[in-house]
Amino acid sequence: MSGNEEQNSSGDQVGAGSIDVAQLTAERDALAADLAQANTVIAAAEPAHAKIDQLGEALAAMRVQGEDGEHPVDVAIAALKGQAEQLAAAQGEAKALKGQLTAQKGQTTKARAELAEAIARDPQAKARKLPADLPVISRDDQAALLALIDAAETVEVVAFADDTEEVAILPLRVSGGAAAFRVVSSGVVLGLASWEVSGPARITGWALFLDGDLSAWCERQGGGQLTIGAGQTFNLASDVIF
Repeated sequence: MSGNEEQNSSGDQVGAGSIDVAQLTAERDALAADLAQANTVIAAAEPAHAKIDQLGEALAAMRVQGEDGEHPVDVAIAALKGQAEQLAAAQGEAKALKGQLTAQKGQTTKARAELAEAIARDPQAKARKLPADLPVISRDDQAALLALIDAAETVEVVAFADDTEEVAILPLRVSGGAAAFRVVSSGVVLGLASWEVSGPARITGWALFLDGDLSAWCERQGGGQLTIGAGQTFNLASDVIF
């Protein structure tokens, strides 16, 4: 081989070596870029990792069992369900009570309408009359009267104008037996706090009917007359004394 041929062969090896270095450099630069990008991604993910750790700790705390073996989350959910059931029950009771009150109001309205119609036909059609011999209650008769009240199925307090029932005032039907009355120094009185009526009406005395029979009678205190004008209201609860 001549000298020129040897020189050409050495030049090819150098050229080949130069190409390998360039490839390695390019690969190194590409890896460096990938590494930089990876570092950027890792740095951006660090807050997310911290958040995940916090959530994990919170979940672990919530899942710590209590003494009764129930999870606090389950206990809280059960308590909320119990409160919801109690609220639903209370709403049901309120609805039922409202229905009862509506029915009672309807019955009262109907009774008033029937009475008004009867009075319009004949003002004295349903008016009761007092007998000549009135059952006036003395102090010694109070216990016996209360026993009769307890035994009666219907107890009515009726207003009278002289010897005739004052039909402008509906009879008061008393429930509860003797417990609905009180004994005071002046006699047997109603235990109600309020019995409001509207005029016009005139009252001179009170009668107590037990199962439809006149059982007690009394004049108004002092023997006076109570006059309630048209459009006026009056509380009769403390006016009834037997």
